[in-house]
Amino acid sequence: MSAAATRPEDDAGLDGKVAIIAGGGAAGDGIGNGRAAAILLARAGSRVLVVDRDGVLAERTVAMIGAEGGTAAAHQADLTDPAQARDMVTAALDRFGRLDFLDNNVGIGSLGSVVDETPESWRHVMQVNVEPMFL
Repeated sequence: MSAAATRPEDDAGLDGKVAIIAGGGAAGDGIGNGRAAAILLARAGSRVLVVDRDGVLAERTVAMIGAEGGTAAAHQADLTDPAQARDMVTAALDRFGRLDFLDNNVGIGSLGSVVDETPESWRHVMQVNVEPMFL
């Protein structure tokens, strides 16, 4: 099915926009929030930079978008690293010439109860889930 065939009649003004989807990979052929956002934005006509700390997962999302006729590129980055966060933005600008918005779907959780949380594991969760939006 082509992107044109799946494009909604009302694209909500997203046609021609450029988006970065951080956390745009998903395990296997599964669908996660980031992958879903990337696919839906591409269906609406946006060009998408799919970013994930696992480049293979980002590439899978790009392949799914490409199979529908959409435009996307993959970029591997660990967004807890300020230099890699800057490189992500540069990659979008270099590839697509502009950037309209960022959709942050990066996130992890801890396995235990909040009662059992250590300060170190709490800081790590916040570093991954919150800090990239600041960088």
